[in-house]
Amino acid sequence: MRQKIYSEAEVRLIFLRSEGQPSPVSGQPGHSGAGHNTISNVALDSRNLASGRNPTAFVGGLREQVEVATKVLNSAAGQARLGELDAAGPGHRRTITAEVIPAVAIRYGMGQGIGMTRVLPAHALPSTRVRMVVDSTADSIHIQSIHPLLPGQE
Repeated sequence: MRQKIYSEAEVRLIFLRSEGQPSPVSGQPGHSGAGHNTISNVALDSRNLASGRNPTAFVGGLREQVEVATKVLNSAAGQARLGELDAAGPGHRRTITAEVIPAVAIRYGMGQGIGMTRVLPAHALPSTRVRMVVDSTADSIHIQSIHPLLPGQE
């Protein structure tokens, strides 16, 4: 059963089990940590140039990312999407977008190709919108990605 209330300890284990492992849906490796947490400023800025949009990362490390992911999974939107995954069975994907309070700081690339990034401090935001991509496995979930959204970013 995927639709349930998750503890931070459970989410941390799911993160560790998902990071770098192939998605059961796309085959691409889970990249919440490498792509949206521990990513260097140069890599984050380079992704901006390649994608034409502002890629974002968390500032507070794995602990903060796990706290945020737990809130997203346990939110009304998260529980609804997890229920859809229960109904669909293994090998399906859902995207969850939710507001997280209190807000967390967001690091984002400027797109200049020189490793220039900026930090939007948490105190400047009433909340942080977060997007999480979750895949269903035979007995649980695989967190493919989770990242903060800049204000106005869809």
